[in-house]
Amino acid sequence: MKKSRVIDKNLKQAASYYISDISHNKEVSTGIYEFMKKFDIGESEYGKIMDLAAEGKHVMAHRLYGHHLIYDFPAEFKDLPDFMSHIFSDLFTDMGIPILPGEVLENTKLLDYCKNINGSNWNFINGFDILAATASIYSSSRKFIDVINEKTAVEDFKDLANTMGIGALELALACSTANPFLLVGSFLHIASGVQGIMNDGGIIYINKMTDHFRLEVVANDLTLESLAEKNYLENKANSLSMNSVSKNNMI
Repeated sequence: MKKSRVIDKNLKQAASYYISDISHNKEVSTGIYEFMKKFDIGESEYGKIMDLAAEGKHVMAHRLYGHHLIYDFPAEFKDLPDFMSHIFSDLFTDMGIPILPGEVLENTKLLDYCKNINGSNWNFINGFDILAATASIYSSSRKFIDVINEKTAVEDFKDLANTMGIGALELALACSTANPFLLVGSFLHIASGVQGIMNDGGIIYINKMTDHFRLEVVANDLTLESLAEKNYLENKANSLSMNSVSKNNMI
């Protein structure tokens, strides 16, 4: 069972690395784009309006305008299917969609960086980036919670590789693909390794071994009624005792 969990974890990690590797592969991006075009996914009058949103903005990355999932969300419900279809068709291309919309970046120096499409861009993220980052953050957050709660420790090279080693690989992938969300996952893995080194493995082992033992203290239920009844019985017993002593003295 333990071996199965290890294999499953390794497969998830390998899948995350593979997804990161193909996230900005031109052949994959072109193939998906042609598939979308073939079935007219994202092709609509509303989609054309979205593509024209950057007209006159003097930016090469036209998706900075009209393509933000929240900022450019349609005001009318009837436009929602066309909007989501166009966003989906752009999401799995090399460029992807913007994290911050162009309107937010205007009048800032960040716009000069984000408006270009040459090379990786930290303000754009595609579907593969999101999948890789989700797998990384899910895995690393669970490890981080365990070490913070002192449930695990880094005691050997294998533990170090599963935390800081994975984090270093994800950091390299995040920088090479300009994926800010994968960067979060890498930092969590590295932080798990650092905290795990500081945890005491001996104490954690003892806690695990004694976890099923517990001390229960059960107090008697005391109520006003039970106390009154107890006092009544004690007084009655004392009264009978005194009467008995009194009779004996008279005799």
